[in-house]
Amino acid sequence: MLQCTTMSKKDDVKAKISFFQAFIILIVTTLFAIFGYVAIHYKEFDLVLGVGTAGAIVVLLAMLGVFVRYFVKCLKKLKDMK
Repeated sequence: MLQCTTMSKKDDVKAKISFFQAFIILIVTTLFAIFGYVAIHYKEFDLVLGVGTAGAIVVLLAMLGVFVRYFVKCLKKLKDMK
């Protein structure tokens, strides 16, 4: 089994921070895309599309909350290391 032991703990935390940052940007971009789609196609919305869109927004907001929470946790950990 391969293990990467060359990274220090500080580098590991920095890698996690950039990982969470990338996913936060991805989720926010996806939310803007959903809102843009809704704004363009609001006349064609029916119940199924509305429920699906609302469900997607709820799931994305929950994921955003989790990623922001871990992002802040990693930032605090990095601050404590310095």
